[in-house]
Amino acid sequence: MTVLEFTDLYSEGELLKAAKKYLSALGDIKVILLNGELGAGKTALACRILEAAGARDIITSPTFTVCSTYEISPNNRQSGEPPFALHADLYRIRSFSELEQTGFFELLDRAELAVIEWGGAIKDFLARYAEINILVSGEERRYTFRKFN
Repeated sequence: MTVLEFTDLYSEGELLKAAKKYLSALGDIKVILLNGELGAGKTALACRILEAAGARDIITSPTFTVCSTYEISPNNRQSGEPPFALHADLYRIRSFSELEQTGFFELLDRAELAVIEWGGAIKDFLARYAEINILVSGEERRYTFRKFN
């Protein structure tokens, strides 16, 4: 069930503003799936979302590593472990068992926030998530945010 949906146009220079809007719309959902064709800007948006969440490290694409983690700003967390965000790119993953072998699901369970590029393949395994679809038309990028829970 979709509980929230909106569509906006953003230039690359406005992605941090978009990221802040998406994070505030999440509520208690912690997984964001990014979808769009190759070159649509998924990694650029993921970087701005992680930056808006408080990541201070240089954020790079996890295309070849599958998963990267970044320490983020505390969000009223009480555990002894510092909060972290997971950034994953599932483009190269060909099977569920391959994904399990990477330790992805253990990281996903512990992450405060997860931003997953090409995450459509795991939708059926998630009870709650947000999805951002990026549609490219010429120089324009249309971002549609949907929240499911």
